[in-house]
This record gives sequence, C-alpha cells and structure tokens, in this order.
Amino acid sequence: MRDSGLSGRLALVTGAGGGIGAAVVRLLVEEGARVVATDLPSTALSGLAFLNGVRVEPLDVSDGAAVEALFERIEAEDGPVDLVASVAGVLSNVTVDQTSDAEWRRVFAVNADGVFHLGREVARRMGERGKGAFVTVSSNAAGVPRHAMAAYAASKAAATMFTRCLGLELGPKGVRCNIDADRHVGGRGWRRPRHRRFARDLQGGHSTAEAGDARRHRRGGSLSAVRPCRPHHHD
Repeated sequence: MRDSGLSGRLALVTGAGGGIGAAVVRLLVEEGARVVATDLPSTALSGLAFLNGVRVEPLDVSDGAAVEALFERIEAEDGPVDLVASVAGVLSNVTVDQTSDAEWRRVFAVNADGVFHLGREVARRMGERGKGAFVTVSSNAAGVPRHAMAAYAASKAAATMFTRCLGLELGPKGVRCNIDADRHVGGRGWRRPRHRRFARDLQGGHSTAEAGDARRHRRGGSLSAVRPCRPHHHD
C-alpha cells in the first residue's frame, strides 16, 4: 500500500462490480484510501470485500433516495466522504429507429441521472465542508458520434456537461470535479500512467485552472479532466 495524498481518505465508488469500477477500487486501496464499493445488489462484489479497507454496499444510482440514504449511513458510521468516483454505467448498441422509450430511459437513468444523484450529494456535503473531489467516468462518445450508440452517447454528453457545471459551482468552495473519458481508463487497457493520472484527479481539494478549461490528452484525443474555477456571469 502506498502512502499518498489519498491515504486514510474515505472514497465512494459506484459501478464497482465492473472492470473499470473494480480497477478504481483497487487503485484507491493501493493508494491507502478507505473505500465503499457499490453496485447493484445482483452484481458480484464479494471479491472486493476481501481487500483491506473496503466496505461493500448495494446501490442503484438511478434511485436518488437510495443514493442520499447511503451517504447518510456512511457518513454517520464512517465519517465524511472525501472522494466520489462515479463509474456506474450501462451500454446501449441500438439504432435510433429501434430505440424504445424504455431503452432511452434505462440508459439515461444510470448514465445521466446517476451522475446527477451523486453530484447533488457532493454539492450538498462536500460543498458545505469546503473540500473533496468528484470524478465522473464518461466516454469520448460524449463528443464523437458512434453508430447505433445515440442513447449512450447522449447520456454520456449529459453526464460530462453536468460535471463541468458542477465543477464551476464547487470550484470556489474548494471541491474539485474532473471527467475521465480515456478509452483505456479501466480493465486490461489501464496502464500505469493512466492509473496514476486517475489518482491525481481524485486527490482534489482545490481548483487549479481557468474556468471552463478542459485538458485534452493528445495521445488518443480523449477528454480527461475539467478543472473548475470561478463561474462566469452572463447578461
């Protein structure tokens, strides 16, 4: 276990039953954080429960009341949540003419509503405390059209813009909001440099760049992070 800026801090990770989510949990444990690993009740999380400092909890991010209740319980039992990694997501490979209302709602309920539910708790809790970090795992599909992925791409674009706006609101309060949309953010493609960059995104605590500035990694061309600062005022 490394002694880093994440050591001893309490992190909440959604979508921990999937490849990216599990990789994020292991990263945080390696960096010395305490972790609450969440996913749907039907998802196998037992393997993560054996990691040192990991607490496993069922969570459906599309349920705003459930998200709020989990934050309440965690903070009452374990202390303030310092870091949130919004990883939970669902894929949809359906052409628009074959996309039903139910499919559209299913995708947005997790990929967009889920990020909103987490971000709202971050705003209420970390914003009041004046510290913390929130990272949304998005996708470069948020800005690059994909065939038969309209619902998925639109939901990721919504999550990306929401996180940018949240960053502008919370940056002056000392809460850092980032977006990670690298194509190789998790699983077998998550190489060590990518691993460390994600850790830096989660260390947070202070806003560090100009308002609205989006940092792009030239290798792969994917949107990696948004650093919040003072909000703009419009007439």
